Amino acid sequence: MAVAENQLAKQPEKEIAKLGDGDVFVKRTGNGKIYAVQANLALREDQGEIAVIEGKAMITADGYYRANQIASLAIITPDSIKVPLQDGEAGSMAVPNPFPLIDPESGTQKGVYVKKIAVGYSPTGTLTISSNMMFYNYTTYFLQDLQKKVQFDKTAGRLCFKSQLDKEEQKTGIFMPIEGELGIWANMQHKEVLKAVSTWLANKNFGERKAQTICERNALKHHPALALKIKGLQGPDKQRQGLITVIGWQHDHSRKELEDIAAAADAGEEVIVGNKKAQVVDSTGEVDEEDVLASQEMDEEMARAAEMVNEEAERAQQSGRLF
Repeated sequence: MAVAENQLAKQPEKEIAKLGDGDVFVKRTGNGKIYAVQANLALREDQGEIAVIEGKAMITADGYYRANQIASLAIITPDSIKVPLQDGEAGSMAVPNPFPLIDPESGTQKGVYVKKIAVGYSPTGTLTISSNMMFYNYTTYFLQDLQKKVQFDKTAGRLCFKSQLDKEEQKTGIFMPIEGELGIWANMQHKEVLKAVSTWLANKNFGERKAQTICERNALKHHPALALKIKGLQGPDKQRQGLITVIGWQHDHSRKELEDIAAAADAGEEVIVGNKKAQVVDSTGEVDEEDVLASQEMDEEMARAAEMVNEEAERAQQSGRLF
């Protein structure tokens, strides 16, 4: 495997050691201690480390976790976060992290706020703190899912105004508002719509776990140590491999020190370590489809929950009643 653009290999030869077939380089101090590592890794689609979505290859959560074995970033979960006031007023309030929002009518989760921080060294050896704060809105993602279903199959439903629904549609489907009277009518007897509903209900039960995975992926993705590009995507469908190069810096910081660094950066304080100012990278936003698809890791519990919903939906369909 060829070595691409190798920053460590440009250093004086006596400081560099090549391991194995040249895919791993290490840089040592004067007494022989390793303090930097560069590795070329092949991420695999069949291992869930990369996903190819609409022809575009992207690194999944599992792919970033594997790359982080070289980058050695610490993932920190702050104890509390600030979220917008929920009564529509301006301002924010401090809440536990993660923080689920509860639908008062059903008593189920309708979304969750979560924040993750990645702390470690960039490829140039600068201490960097990358944070991601996001809101995973289960209903918004459900609407996006339904929109795709009705876009490609008119029997699944349609985009319309609520006043346009006839009595039969009101009996056989649901109307999900987008804004005002405009929304999506979905046929609850359609198999693809039932799949979207099962995903929505699974998110209400286990979405907090998925949200944390998505947030960790985003924190790692935005850190300079893991600002990675896939090179040379090769192989057959579902078994493709993509090459990445990762540089990791070793350090002597304890977990407690890294947590203190993360807390200081999170509080907006200037962080100085070893007479050098740390770099801070913040990112925020809502979960999009790419985030969800690239963070797929439905465990057995969540998969079984979705399966049970599908089974109930099929029984309801067979009995002629609405699910």
